[in-house]
Amino acid sequence: MLLDAAKGGGVAIIHKLNIPVKRVPTKKSPSHFELLECNISASRKNFRLFVIYRPPPSRANKFKTSSFFEEWLDFLDYTMGISDDIILTGDLNFHLDDKFDFDARKFTETLSDRGLVQHFVGATHVRGHTLDVIITREDSSIVMGIPSIEELHLCNDKGVPSLDHFAVHCSLNVNKPPKNGVHEIP
Repeated sequence: MLLDAAKGGGVAIIHKLNIPVKRVPTKKSPSHFELLECNISASRKNFRLFVIYRPPPSRANKFKTSSFFEEWLDFLDYTMGISDDIILTGDLNFHLDDKFDFDARKFTETLSDRGLVQHFVGATHVRGHTLDVIITREDSSIVMGIPSIEELHLCNDKGVPSLDHFAVHCSLNVNKPPKNGVHEIP
Protein backbone atom coordinates (compact mmCIF):
# COMPACT_ATOMS: atom_id res chain seq x y z
CA MET A 1 0.00 0.00 0.00
CA LEU A 2 1.37 3.36 -0.99
CA LEU A 3 0.17 6.81 -0.07
CA ASP A 4 0.69 9.71 -2.46
CA ALA A 5 4.03 11.37 -1.76
CA ALA A 6 3.00 14.82 -2.99
CA LYS A 7 3.92 16.45 0.36
CA GLY A 8 7.34 14.91 0.85
CA GLY A 9 8.84 11.51 1.53
CA GLY A 10 5.75 9.38 1.12
CA VAL A 11 4.63 6.46 3.28
CA ALA A 12 4.03 2.81 2.45
CA ILE A 13 3.40 -0.60 3.96
CA ILE A 14 4.98 -3.61 2.32
CA HIS A 15 3.57 -6.91 3.49
CA LYS A 16 3.21 -10.55 2.54
CA LEU A 17 -0.07 -11.51 0.92
CA ASN A 18 -0.93 -13.91 3.75
CA ILE A 19 -1.06 -11.01 6.22
CA PRO A 20 -4.50 -9.38 6.02
CA VAL A 21 -3.96 -5.62 5.82
CA LYS A 22 -6.85 -3.21 5.22
CA ARG A 23 -6.36 0.47 4.70
CA VAL A 24 -8.58 2.56 6.95
CA PRO A 25 -9.84 5.70 5.19
CA THR A 26 -8.71 8.84 6.98
CA LYS A 27 -11.67 11.00 7.95
CA LYS A 28 -9.60 14.16 8.23
CA SER A 29 -6.22 14.16 6.50
CA PRO A 30 -3.60 16.18 8.35
CA SER A 31 -1.85 18.84 6.29
CA HIS A 32 1.45 18.92 8.23
CA PHE A 33 2.24 15.20 8.14
CA GLU A 34 1.48 12.22 5.95
CA LEU A 35 -0.49 9.39 7.47
CA LEU A 36 -1.34 5.86 6.38
CA GLU A 37 -3.67 3.95 8.70
CA CYS A 38 -4.19 0.20 8.35
CA ASN A 39 -5.96 -2.52 10.30
CA ILE A 40 -3.89 -5.71 10.47
CA SER A 41 -5.20 -9.13 11.48
CA ALA A 42 -2.65 -11.72 12.52
CA SER A 43 -3.87 -15.02 13.98
CA ARG A 44 -6.97 -13.68 15.71
CA LYS A 45 -5.18 -10.55 16.93
CA ASN A 46 -6.05 -7.21 15.39
CA PHE A 47 -3.96 -4.11 15.68
CA ARG A 48 -3.90 -0.70 14.04
CA LEU A 49 -0.73 0.42 12.29
CA PHE A 50 -0.12 4.09 11.55
CA VAL A 51 2.78 5.02 9.26
CA ILE A 52 3.71 8.69 9.56
CA TYR A 53 6.03 11.09 7.78
CA ARG A 54 6.50 14.66 8.98
CA PRO A 55 8.53 16.77 6.57
CA PRO A 56 10.81 19.21 8.36
CA PRO A 57 9.47 22.78 8.15
CA SER A 58 11.06 24.83 5.38
CA ARG A 59 10.48 28.00 3.39
CA ALA A 60 9.32 25.87 0.47
CA ASN A 61 6.60 23.95 2.33
CA LYS A 62 5.74 26.78 4.77
CA PHE A 63 5.02 24.21 7.49
CA LYS A 64 5.03 25.42 11.07
CA THR A 65 5.86 23.15 13.98
CA SER A 66 3.06 24.77 16.02
CA SER A 67 0.54 23.74 13.33
CA PHE A 68 1.96 20.22 13.34
CA PHE A 69 1.40 19.95 17.09
CA GLU A 70 -2.24 21.05 16.75
CA GLU A 71 -2.88 18.28 14.20
CA TRP A 72 -0.72 15.79 16.10
CA LEU A 73 -2.73 16.24 19.31
CA ASP A 74 -6.00 15.73 17.40
CA PHE A 75 -4.52 12.59 15.83
CA LEU A 76 -3.33 11.21 19.19
CA ASP A 77 -6.76 11.87 20.69
CA TYR A 78 -8.27 9.90 17.80
CA THR A 79 -5.97 6.94 18.52
CA MET A 80 -7.05 6.93 22.17
CA GLY A 81 -10.53 5.83 21.04
CA ILE A 82 -9.22 2.69 19.32
CA SER A 83 -9.69 -0.46 21.41
CA ASP A 84 -7.16 -2.61 19.52
CA ASP A 85 -3.41 -2.31 20.06
CA ILE A 86 -1.88 0.59 18.14
CA ILE A 87 1.57 1.04 16.61
CA LEU A 88 2.69 4.43 15.36
CA THR A 89 5.85 4.35 13.28
CA GLY A 90 7.68 6.58 10.86
CA ASP A 91 9.97 9.56 10.44
CA LEU A 92 8.89 12.50 12.61
CA ASN A 93 12.01 14.63 11.97
CA PHE A 94 12.47 15.62 15.61
CA HIS A 95 15.87 15.11 17.24
CA LEU A 96 14.42 12.93 19.99
CA ASP A 97 17.91 12.19 21.32
CA ASP A 98 18.51 15.88 22.11
CA LYS A 99 17.14 16.60 25.59
CA PHE A 100 17.70 20.34 24.98
CA ASP A 101 15.56 20.42 21.81
CA PHE A 102 12.32 22.16 22.83
CA ASP A 103 10.21 20.63 20.05
CA ALA A 104 11.55 17.13 20.70
CA ARG A 105 10.74 17.47 24.41
CA LYS A 106 7.27 18.75 23.56
CA PHE A 107 6.72 15.80 21.21
CA THR A 108 7.80 13.33 23.90
CA GLU A 109 5.46 15.03 26.40
CA THR A 110 2.51 14.60 24.01
CA LEU A 111 3.19 10.87 24.15
CA SER A 112 3.66 10.51 27.90
CA ASP A 113 0.57 12.68 28.58
CA ARG A 114 -1.47 10.05 26.71
CA GLY A 115 0.17 6.94 28.11
CA LEU A 116 2.23 6.27 24.98
CA VAL A 117 5.85 5.15 24.82
CA GLN A 118 8.55 5.48 22.14
CA HIS A 119 10.39 2.14 22.07
CA PHE A 120 13.56 2.94 20.16
CA VAL A 121 16.50 4.76 21.72
CA GLY A 122 19.52 5.41 19.54
CA ALA A 123 20.51 6.92 16.23
CA THR A 124 18.18 6.24 13.31
CA HIS A 125 19.84 8.78 11.01
CA VAL A 126 23.35 8.91 9.57
CA ARG A 127 23.99 12.19 11.42
CA GLY A 128 23.44 10.46 14.77
CA HIS A 129 19.93 11.63 15.66
CA THR A 130 16.79 9.71 16.61
CA LEU A 131 14.22 10.80 14.02
CA ASP A 132 12.26 7.57 13.55
CA VAL A 133 9.83 6.09 16.04
CA ILE A 134 7.98 2.97 17.12
CA ILE A 135 5.24 4.08 19.53
CA THR A 136 2.65 2.01 21.42
CA ARG A 137 0.55 2.36 24.54
CA GLU A 138 2.56 1.93 27.76
CA ASP A 139 0.47 -1.08 28.80
CA SER A 140 0.70 -2.81 25.41
CA SER A 141 2.77 -5.94 24.82
CA ILE A 142 2.48 -5.83 21.00
CA VAL A 143 6.17 -4.86 20.60
CA MET A 144 8.49 -7.50 22.05
CA GLY A 145 11.99 -6.72 23.22
CA ILE A 146 14.06 -3.77 22.13
CA PRO A 147 13.86 -2.59 18.51
CA SER A 148 17.09 -2.66 16.51
CA ILE A 149 18.47 -0.84 13.50
CA GLU A 150 20.07 -2.01 10.30
CA GLU A 151 22.09 0.13 7.95
CA LEU A 152 20.77 -0.39 4.44
CA HIS A 153 23.35 -0.04 1.71
CA LEU A 154 21.07 1.07 -1.10
CA CYS A 155 22.57 3.21 -3.83
CA ASN A 156 21.29 5.01 -6.88
CA ASP A 157 22.42 4.14 -10.42
CA LYS A 158 25.63 6.19 -9.89
CA GLY A 159 26.61 4.27 -6.74
CA VAL A 160 25.74 7.14 -4.40
CA PRO A 161 24.06 6.05 -1.14
CA SER A 162 20.40 6.97 -1.39
CA LEU A 163 19.28 6.52 2.21
CA ASP A 164 20.14 8.70 5.16
CA HIS A 165 18.00 6.73 7.63
CA PHE A 166 18.57 3.28 9.07
CA ALA A 167 15.88 0.60 8.99
CA VAL A 168 14.27 0.20 12.42
CA HIS A 169 13.17 -3.38 13.19
CA CYS A 170 10.96 -4.72 15.95
CA SER A 171 9.35 -8.05 16.78
CA LEU A 172 5.61 -8.15 17.32
CA ASN A 173 3.78 -10.32 19.81
CA VAL A 174 1.56 -12.02 17.21
CA ASN A 175 1.54 -15.50 15.73
CA LYS A 176 2.73 -15.92 12.16
CA PRO A 177 -0.23 -16.34 9.84
CA PRO A 178 -0.35 -19.56 7.80
CA LYS A 179 1.11 -19.43 4.31
CA ASN A 180 -1.62 -19.15 1.69
CA GLY A 181 -1.58 -21.67 -1.11
CA VAL A 182 1.64 -23.35 -0.03
CA HIS A 183 1.51 -26.92 1.18
CA GLU A 184 4.48 -28.88 2.43
CA ILE A 185 4.67 -32.47 1.30
CA PRO A 186 6.44 -34.78 3.79
